[in-house]
Amino acid sequence: LAEIPIDEARAGDLALFKVRENPQHLAILSDYEGTLGMIHSFAPSRRVVEHRLDDDWKLRLLKVFRWQQ
Repeated sequence: LAEIPIDEARAGDLALFKVRENPQHLAILSDYEGTLGMIHSFAPSRRVVEHRLDDDWKLRLLKVFRWQQ
């Protein structure tokens, strides 16, 4: 994995988010209904979910990584 600038994030990249001010949540970025989304395990729903990368999650976004070939 190689770290990339957040503004270059795209579907297939791995995103690291902060929760309670600590880096501790990972998601795979996706193309969700034509916009950037995320696939992740979401504890309140007790399952893996996909949804739009909304403003709340964007504020928590710390780093983005891209798979190297």
